Amino acid sequence: MKLEVKIPDELYSQVQRFVYSNGISVDRFMSDAVRLHLSDDLEEPQNLKLSLEQVTNLREAQAAIKSGGGLTIRQVEQRLADKKTAWLQADKH
Repeated sequence: MKLEVKIPDELYSQVQRFVYSNGISVDRFMSDAVRLHLSDDLEEPQNLKLSLEQVTNLREAQAAIKSGGGLTIRQVEQRLADKKTAWLQADKH
């Protein structure tokens, strides 16, 4: 099902900058934003079966992202590739 949503130009410009810098589509961002808004699983951690420590870590990560301290998808992929390489090299020894 396709839904057309109208948002102010200024907000759309912010969304475009965010998705461009994170390598995702506007549709994906908006879908995820709506999904997160409708289901705040961090407020009900029993739904996710998370420990209190995991919920705390997720909340800290959310705060860091909102304050501009997050990583782009490309940065995450690079870090994972680096860790995989290190792990494979350590496994050879």
